[in-house]
Amino acid sequence: MPLYDVRCTSGCGKNEVYVLLRDADSIVCPDCSGPAVRLVSPVLAIGALFSKPIEFGQIGKKFETNEQLRNYKKENPDAKFVQKDSKEWRSHYDSVRNHCDKKAKKQGFSDHEARGKFLKKRQQARND
Repeated sequence: MPLYDVRCTSGCGKNEVYVLLRDADSIVCPDCSGPAVRLVSPVLAIGALFSKPIEFGQIGKKFETNEQLRNYKKENPDAKFVQKDSKEWRSHYDSVRNHCDKKAKKQGFSDHEARGKFLKKRQQARND
């Protein structure tokens, strides 16, 4: 379940919310339950362009050619592309993991994994 940056259209401000992918088009504000819009943030992406198209689901982009990728990099200078085994990626991964664990603890879970298991069980119960 992805973590999205959202802005409330009622004026509550900016928040972060976990949303199921199927509900990504109808996000609500966690404070006032009003409609919210998803914000596109700079992303840290992994790896180089392979011989087949590379797709970044979080930003909704698919690059068929190196030229498309270069143009995207020019238009979005804050987006960074790093190798998965680099120190920069490990640092980013650890900081995101710590952030997710803190959010889960605020919600009463022991960590992010426990929250994920709970949500998965709840979703399975809804589907049954």
